Amino acid sequence: GGVIRATRVLVDGAHEIGIHATAPAEPPGDALVLDDVVIRDVGPNAAGFGGRGLQAQWGAAVSARRLHVSGVTEIGVLVATDGTSAVLDDVTVVDMRGGATGRLGQGISAIEMARLTLHRARVARALDIGVMIASDAQLDAEDLVVEQIESELDRGEGGIGVYARGTVVTLTRALVRDVRQLGV
Repeated sequence: GGVIRATRVLVDGAHEIGIHATAPAEPPGDALVLDDVVIRDVGPNAAGFGGRGLQAQWGAAVSARRLHVSGVTEIGVLVATDGTSAVLDDVTVVDMRGGATGRLGQGISAIEMARLTLHRARVARALDIGVMIASDAQLDAEDLVVEQIESELDRGEGGIGVYARGTVVTLTRALVRDVRQLGV
């Protein structure tokens, strides 16, 4: 597989996805290495879908240091599907706006058997869920702060700090505060 390295990069005002890492159907997968990257103000495409900061799927391997994601409409960071992994160090995901339908605005999500490792991560001012781990995904987080999580705009539901369903989650030195409905 290939390796893409991005250092001191700004992605501003993209539509649908700010940075998208995927891998071919056959191993070995591609790797994405990010250092000092800012992704901001990612909105939906013309059909109204998307608004994701960083998305990794289909076996991609992502490593990021000093990643800042802000002002996206759907999900700040999404790690999805079996064989996909992400290790994020010194990451902030803030100021999620929610989609045109008033839905989502989640901070960080790992789903469908993906593996996510967080070191020194902060999620703040998200809508619905700060950190979501579901569908057999795995999370190992150290020094995690999740705060100021509000409800989805259209339904007034949500406001969950860390949501885990059908998963393995390990939290070490985590702080969840100022959430509308449920901490962990």
